[in-house]
Amino acid sequence: MGGGGGAAPHADLFLAELFGGVKNKPREGSVVQLHQNALARISGLREARIHDLVILTQPDGSTRQGLVIDLELNTVAVALLDQDLPTEGADAVLTGTTPSIRVGPAIVGRVIDPLGRPIPHLETNLINDKAAADSSLPTISLPMLSSSSSQHLAPSIMARKPLCHRLRTGIKALDIFHPIGHGQSVGLLGKPGSGKTTLALQILANQKPSSSLPSSLPLTHCIYVAIGQDSRAITRIVDQLTRAGCIESVTIIAATEDMPPGLRYLAPFAGCAVGEYWRDKGGRALVVFDDLSRHEGAYSEMARFLLKPEVERGLALHGPLLERCAQLSDLKGGGAMTALVLVEGEAVDGEERAWNQEERESGGHGLAHRINSLVDHAINLNLKLAQRKIFPSVDVTQHMNLQSPGMALVPEPAKGCVQQLRILWAEALDDEAGAKLAEELGIQAMEEGEERKVERLEYLERVRVLFEQRREEGGKGGEGMGVDEAGVVLVLLCCLQEEMLMGLEVGTVRELERVLSQELPRAKGWQKLKAQVEGLARQADARTVAEAFWEAHMAAQGRGRGEEEGGNEERSGEATLAYVKSVSVGGETQALSQEAGRVYRRCSDVLTQAINYAQKMQQIAKLMGKGRVGQEAGAGRMQTNVGKRRR
Repeated sequence: MGGGGGAAPHADLFLAELFGGVKNKPREGSVVQLHQNALARISGLREARIHDLVILTQPDGSTRQGLVIDLELNTVAVALLDQDLPTEGADAVLTGTTPSIRVGPAIVGRVIDPLGRPIPHLETNLINDKAAADSSLPTISLPMLSSSSSQHLAPSIMARKPLCHRLRTGIKALDIFHPIGHGQSVGLLGKPGSGKTTLALQILANQKPSSSLPSSLPLTHCIYVAIGQDSRAITRIVDQLTRAGCIESVTIIAATEDMPPGLRYLAPFAGCAVGEYWRDKGGRALVVFDDLSRHEGAYSEMARFLLKPEVERGLALHGPLLERCAQLSDLKGGGAMTALVLVEGEAVDGEERAWNQEERESGGHGLAHRINSLVDHAINLNLKLAQRKIFPSVDVTQHMNLQSPGMALVPEPAKGCVQQLRILWAEALDDEAGAKLAEELGIQAMEEGEERKVERLEYLERVRVLFEQRREEGGKGGEGMGVDEAGVVLVLLCCLQEEMLMGLEVGTVRELERVLSQELPRAKGWQKLKAQVEGLARQADARTVAEAFWEAHMAAQGRGRGEEEGGNEERSGEATLAYVKSVSVGGETQALSQEAGRVYRRCSDVLTQAINYAQKMQQIAKLMGKGRVGQEAGAGRMQTNVGKRRR
């Protein structure tokens, strides 16, 4: 009887709900607990699902928003999305939807929070004027998350196609050795102070329309997601993008460090939603996450509140996010969304193996290793280079075995040069590592072959100087989008001239880098050579082009050594191109190979002119005692000389 009497009230409550005596409100509840980190527990809400949006109503009639992050036994855990916290006992109602953000042309050039609300105090006057003019533009709302996960938003395999368009970063070290294709996810990994944000902003600045590029190229819509930064840092970023003239094509989504962890958690998903809007319209989008280490910190705050282990970081947290990057097929519109993922730490770091396990688990170093398995390609930034004011802080001679999928988009005449250059670098790096080990152990190196090792180390130093780049390059005045197809070939040819580089001073090599990146693109005869190299890159038999181009280079190297030794006059012209003279090669292939040899010789002539010009400029600078003298007059002479040497 006692057991039956205890069950009667529950039965009465059930009958009352069934016949309308008590109103059943499974979508309503009330706040029972508040946490200082803008997290709350709400009773009721029996129909709640993960990532549902909740509206909290205060006694004065004002409302707040919250995000369901966990379903507990008797309560629902909610992350609040407003600065002002509600009071305990506030009413809560499920909206039945997930968080969404307004997308469209009206938010381009603006600073907004992850929910699409403008942040006026972070915008400059120029952006506010543009926003007032564009306030009438149409916008739509896109969901950022789904109930339970965001994985279903990633395009399927059948909706994708292989990479087919290169993303021009404007950075030589990246465009040549770490090429990026539209639709990739690329990690920028490095310790604090290594220049990750600087490099990302330079890439964004180089996406602005340029008069030197064909007008048929589609515009790349850029989204910069700032996670956990202070307001002053975001203001500086807005000023830099404004001075670079690219703010008109950039949407900034800011989740500052003083915002609730729920907003910082939503920030990268909001950036993905904006990028997917342009991708699904057939355009190209570039999303920069700066950075996911702070995003992991926001998730950790919520995990500690929920008393849950943080093992869900990595694959479960960022895997579905990065899977949404894709190059869509033609049936889906052919759009693409690319991601640059900034993370503190290095995925491949032999010098920091002394870190203990606790530092690896608590710091960003462990996240870098996990992100390295999620992205298509990872680029490590060197803190020592950044401290020496070398930009970009990418050591082009390190991690040579990490091939980017975008390498398939590199012009074929450059691929043979890249492979041979890697062989030369591997030999020089072995000598460098041996010299460091001998110095640490106090062992005197062997005299045999010592001169050759010293030459290789000098060559390695000059190659690194050749890939240094001024921060203002590639984004000034709407011109200069980094190296183009012909520039790739020319820079690689310069690196392959091992004996030539060792004969130049470091200052002359630095002047040569300036000539190749700044003055040569303005030369009159350069446009025709560019068209010829790009024409070779579009040939059907791309492998033939690469092989013939490389044989022409080896033949030229052999002629150079023969002339210095005073013999071997027979090694001249096209007689040394055994591939071209092969009987098994067809007529079309022979013609293509001969054209590749002629283009190589034209590139060699231009490179010789550039080297001579750089040496003269360096001599003038030494005599005058100034860094750069008479560059404007020299530019005109450079144009005339290149035009005369054109064939």
